Parts: sequence; structure tokens; C-alpha cells
Amino acid sequence: MSQSIDNAAASILSSETLLQESRLGDGLAERLKILIDSAQRRVCAMRDKEDADYVKREQRLQLFAASKQQIRSLLIDRLGILTEQETFSDAIRTYDDVAMPETANRSGGDATALTWPASAHRPTRMQIAFHVFHDSNVQNTIIEYRLSLLPIFVRFNANDQRVIPIGDEAQQGLADWIDAKIVTFVQTYFEVYFHPEYQKPHSTIDPVMGIAFPKFMAVQTRQLQGRTAHFFTDESVRNFNANAASHPDTSLGPRASKGLS
Repeated sequence: MSQSIDNAAASILSSETLLQESRLGDGLAERLKILIDSAQRRVCAMRDKEDADYVKREQRLQLFAASKQQIRSLLIDRLGILTEQETFSDAIRTYDDVAMPETANRSGGDATALTWPASAHRPTRMQIAFHVFHDSNVQNTIIEYRLSLLPIFVRFNANDQRVIPIGDEAQQGLADWIDAKIVTFVQTYFEVYFHPEYQKPHSTIDPVMGIAFPKFMAVQTRQLQGRTAHFFTDESVRNFNANAASHPDTSLGPRASKGLS
């Protein structure tokens, strides 16, 4: 019996010795520690990178804010030249600091827009807008141009954009690009002005010449028997005046002050 107990004890001691030797031999604990330390260093590196990226992003946001103000000033100057022209002087100017929530990558946004309402001298409402915003990584300033009008009977470039790296203080060619968009708008404006589909709702008949033309192109108007008569040319007015005796109930209306007159 004693011999059996001794053998069992020896067997247990032998197993413990083998286990200790195994742990020392394969270095499992040390290998696990290395992996854990490596993971911890990786987390620290990720934190350091995020801190550095955040600081750089904040710096770029400051640069973007300054650039946005410069671009707005440039837009005000170039659009001001447009609205100095009599044809476009009735524009409604709006500024809108917008977050542009409709798309996730349009942030820090700002909009400058000019709207021309439909009127006796304009067949339809038209608007041009310049949106300034940065991309999702705050790497680039994006200037987006939009032209809107309804209904649409003409072909036109409804939108375009220019991308400028943030920190590029030169903003090379931006003024020329804005000028080109304004010129494109004016070209579209006059395509609309002369297009027959836009003229139809405003069409009238010259009482002397008998031709159809849009009311907003009249050089003069007269009140004739309770109705407004529109004259397409000065010759038509002179002819009407020469026969004024046959039109006793008339009064001269104002010369058209907008459009191409």
C-alpha cells in the first residue's frame, strides 16, 4: 500500500515538473505578453494619429474659413458688375450660410445667389447661385455654380464646379472662371428672352404694323379705349400719332425701361 502511495506522489511531482519545464521551454506567457504589448502600442499609435489629424483638420478649417470669405468678396465684386447693367439691376441678392445637410460631404457651406423674378420685361424667373463648401476630408474648397429656370425650353449648362486645394492662396484663375459662368448665364438669359415658347404668354399685336411680338419688347404703350396697346417700333408710334385724330381716347404710356430697349 505504501509503495502505491509513493508511486502516485512521484507521478504527481513528475507531472508538475513537466508542466513547469513546458512553460519555461515554449515561453507561451512571454509570447502572449509580446502580443498584448504590441496591441497596446498600436492603440496608442492610433490615438496619436487621430490627435495629429484633428489638429491638422482644425488648421485646414481655419484656412477654409478665410478662403471662403475671400471667395465671397470676389463673388460680390464680379456679380456687382452684372447687376450694374440696367437689364439685370432688379436682381434680388441673397447670402446663405448653410450646412448643406442634403449631402454628407458638403459641409461648412456658404451660398451667394442672384434671383430675377418674372416681370413685364422678363418672361420667366431665373436664378444663379455660387455655393462654396469643403469636401469631407477638408482637403479642398469646392465652388459650385448653379443656374435654374422654369419651364425649360432651351439647352443650358445648369451646373459646374471648380476645386481648389485648401491653402492654395493664389486661387489661380478663379476670377476668370466666375466671369465665364456669368457670361454663360447672360447668354442663356437672352436665349430665353428671344425664345418663342417663353414669348407666347406675353405675346401681343402691334396695332399699326399688325405683327405679333412679346409685350416686354414694346418701345411704348398707349391706353386705347380702355385697353393697353403695345408698339413694337418708333415708326409704329409715329404712324399712330399721325392718325391720332382717329383714336381720340388715347394716352401715351411709358417707354420700356428694361430688356433690350
